[in-house]
Amino acid sequence: MSPQALHSPMMPMMQTFYAHPNQPQAQTLSQPQLQAHGMSISPVASTSPQTVSPAASSASTPAPVAGPTPEEKEERKRKFLAVVRPLLQPSAFTGAGAVQHLTDRIADYGVTEVDAPTRLEILAQVRDGAGNHYYRAWSENPLAIDITREWIKAAAKDDSGVLKETIMPLLHVSDINLRCVK
Repeated sequence: MSPQALHSPMMPMMQTFYAHPNQPQAQTLSQPQLQAHGMSISPVASTSPQTVSPAASSASTPAPVAGPTPEEKEERKRKFLAVVRPLLQPSAFTGAGAVQHLTDRIADYGVTEVDAPTRLEILAQVRDGAGNHYYRAWSENPLAIDITREWIKAAAKDDSGVLKETIMPLLHVSDINLRCVK
């Protein structure tokens, strides 16, 4: 596209037409508005309005982000446990599909968001109830390896000692995984 075409009156219509439906529409700012945001424009560009995305224009004034309330966090954790606990029954440790399902639920919740008692519960159930086929599937699943790695790193960096309790179960599960791969 030529530089002249970028400044043509048709350009805003093209941007609107080609804009992604899930993204907010770009807003058009005049020269005084741009200067108020600390932006300057060249004399050639000042003959037509400048288009700046809403994200760029709001960068100077960040909006306060409210996190979830403690009640919302507890409800989210309760739902996570309700989904995960059936996957931790001895009859659920069937192989690659079961590993994928469990790791997907953990990833959906947030690998680093899983607290120490829940990690211990997951690791203990896997250690005590899973067979070699499950450990092998765990060791061959990239997401399962990522979860194990992230949990070990978090436990190693934990100064409070809460996550340190998960180190031995993680190493035990990892050791069993390594033995099953040989």
